[in-house]
Amino acid sequence: MDTDLDIFHKFCGGETFWNGTKFFQAEPEFSLCFMNTVLVWIPCAFIWIAAPLFVLRISLSRALQPLPFAKLNLAKAIFSALAAVMIGLQLREVHVSGGKCVEMTITPAMETSCLIKIASFILTIMLQQYQRYKGIKTSAIPFTFWALLVMSEIPAIYTNIYKQKYFFCLLALEHYTYFLLIIVQLVLHCYAEKNKRTQQGTDKKSCPEEDVPFVSHMTYSWFSPTIKKIYAGTFDVKKFWALPSRLKNERVAPQLERAWNEEVNHCETKRLLTAKRGKYRHRNGYGLLDGGDGNVLHRMYMESWLTSEDTPLLSNSFSKKTKQRKRRNDEDKRCLKPNLYKALIKVFLKYWIEAVSFLILGQIAWYMIPLVLQYLIQVIDERDSDTGFPIPMWIAYFCCVAILIFTFANLFFHHTSFTHMLELGLNVKTALMALVYRKVALSLAKLYS
Repeated sequence: MDTDLDIFHKFCGGETFWNGTKFFQAEPEFSLCFMNTVLVWIPCAFIWIAAPLFVLRISLSRALQPLPFAKLNLAKAIFSALAAVMIGLQLREVHVSGGKCVEMTITPAMETSCLIKIASFILTIMLQQYQRYKGIKTSAIPFTFWALLVMSEIPAIYTNIYKQKYFFCLLALEHYTYFLLIIVQLVLHCYAEKNKRTQQGTDKKSCPEEDVPFVSHMTYSWFSPTIKKIYAGTFDVKKFWALPSRLKNERVAPQLERAWNEEVNHCETKRLLTAKRGKYRHRNGYGLLDGGDGNVLHRMYMESWLTSEDTPLLSNSFSKKTKQRKRRNDEDKRCLKPNLYKALIKVFLKYWIEAVSFLILGQIAWYMIPLVLQYLIQVIDERDSDTGFPIPMWIAYFCCVAILIFTFANLFFHHTSFTHMLELGLNVKTALMALVYRKVALSLAKLYS
């Protein structure tokens, strides 16, 4: 049954947003409204939502040496610009010819999708240059955007081939060229920028993990040559590489030390303010105990004048107030002492959230497997039965591919979460050891000075 959402009816020029009858057939058809809205908005929404977070994270991270303007970076910028130009040419060709060769018409949805794509490509160029300026060699955000864009363009390519009326069609040729450009962009983002650097103060070479692209980093393929050398017995332990910069003491320890000093200074400031407040109360005759706690006796004297015949004799109002004040004083005393857990949370909370996020994504992928498998069983049962709507065979193959993808996604996210948790534990251990050794060294220096 045709499903026409009213919210997209005028936006798509009166076209149907989703047609289930044409989709669930041997040769599925996608509506132009669906391709110009959902299949464009998903990858573009990802890059526009992730870009501010990506910029914020790398701007707050440790400053690295800017990367040189190499051929790979230039090629990425050129192909992004060419993709934007091809989108503009497609829009112009539809205006001129009316899109007769592929049955495409001008609608607000199509014009909006073209403008969103062009703006997204310009954003990717800006992100790429900012990433190069901050010394980031590879990132998951641009790679994921181009991967989503390629997958979202596959239905459009299939529809153009299915509906193309003429052997040579300029609009279809421009669309195929655009699809080839974004595939090249995806391949280019499978490589990392190069930057020669030397390790100061050590003869060890840098860790190869820092120079590999995002795909190799996530699949751990960069470690395969080392495994082969170890298996062949040709690996030299003395030539083993140095630690990655994110695990080194000179990067992790100063962060915790800075957070600890801020916590100590904060508690010292509160201690001084509390001492001044207690001294002020004592001068006005309210405090009979140190720290202003003697104000309780003065309040007992004042509350005795506020009682009347309506006041219950066995009221526990004063005891509640006394307990609340005692609890508040205990909390103030605890606040006057610096808390190491607060410093640890301030430094390492974002890394823990990142690791837990990967774990949640892995669980979601794991829970999707039985749901897809259940639907696959229903498809097979309905195809074997003589009654019911005939389900095309490609849906069963699609379910099999979806199960395979969710299985790999579960393994990928779980291993990534496990690795992040291990690195988080190592960083916490390293920072705490550095903080303890620094305290011992300062105490000994003060003792013998």
